[in-house]
Amino acid sequence: MIAPAVNRNTAAPWIALLAIVGSLLIHLAVLSHSARLEWLALVTLSAVPLASGLLQRRLQSWLWLLGLAAAAAFVTSHSGGALALYLPSVALPILLAWLFGRSLLAGRTPLVVLIARAADRQLPDYLVAYSRRLTQMWLMIFVIIGMVDAVLILSGRRELWSLVANFGNYVLIAAIVLIEYLYRRWRFGDYAHPGFVEYLRVLVRASPRQMS
Repeated sequence: MIAPAVNRNTAAPWIALLAIVGSLLIHLAVLSHSARLEWLALVTLSAVPLASGLLQRRLQSWLWLLGLAAAAAFVTSHSGGALALYLPSVALPILLAWLFGRSLLAGRTPLVVLIARAADRQLPDYLVAYSRRLTQMWLMIFVIIGMVDAVLILSGRRELWSLVANFGNYVLIAAIVLIEYLYRRWRFGDYAHPGFVEYLRVLVRASPRQMS
């Protein structure tokens, strides 16, 4: 059977759904101290980076998911499920901060500039400068998010950590994206900005290679 073609726009809703379900499962696992829910949450989160391959029925992606599910079963059966659920909330923001920060090094193009140029190859110089400042802003935001999550983990306040890491951080990021978009439209009113939905599509279409 020929695998169906799946592009990034097709996979994006599934990735978002898996991330939302994973966050809900983590929160329920934290509240109930259930090893089964911990395992299910870990498997769901493991499927997020593999979503495109899973949708295309790639054997390698399904084998990776099976292996990760087995590893999650081992970890949760040895009382390590909670630790495994904690790590992504710190590791992911720090990874994103590293990606944004790395793009600010001499000789590199700031990440937000690359994304903006994906929508407009003739990006004006004033928007290039603004996009560089946005890259710096996101670097700081992700560092702060990672530090706050780490402090909550070390404090032992599991329920508060879960609310912040699995819900609060996503609401914060979504609010910043929306506010920044509205501010940019107001600040640079003479520029032909894409609509907000098209702007989100640009973010979705941005190639991961741009971050390397």
